Amino acid sequence: MAGGKGEVLLKEEYSEEAAAASAGMSNNAESANAAHVAATSGTANGLDREEKVKAVKVEAEAKEWWRRTKKIVTSLATGSRPLLGFFDANSRLGSSTSRFVRDAAAETECRNGTLFQEFLSELELVAVSTLYGGGPTWRSTQGTEWRIDYV
Repeated sequence: MAGGKGEVLLKEEYSEEAAAASAGMSNNAESANAAHVAATSGTANGLDREEKVKAVKVEAEAKEWWRRTKKIVTSLATGSRPLLGFFDANSRLGSSTSRFVRDAAAETECRNGTLFQEFLSELELVAVSTLYGGGPTWRSTQGTEWRIDYV
């Protein structure tokens, strides 16, 4: 419904809150994953205090981004209207499966993947490409390819 509550919310709230968080998360996605790996693999002792503080901050920013995204999505999912999402999630999924994420074309799940999978579970959404496979959705300038975007 054009001009409906969901559209207004999406324009106002998304542009002010989620877009800012999204920009921060996109820029920090790789550093968040590296910091999480270091913090959970026992190499955190090799990080100096500033790096540890940054890792905690990046983790908090990512969680806040998913909280805001969940708020937006749940406000749009009203009544009998089906919900279809296109997520630039910066998340690798598949090594940890659930009802909402399967192992087709599985990749090693990153920290953003864990947060995305929690988001999917809370909203009972399925990452379809993990059911049937699908190719990479992103390529680095060095040629590394990952599936980090989802329908």
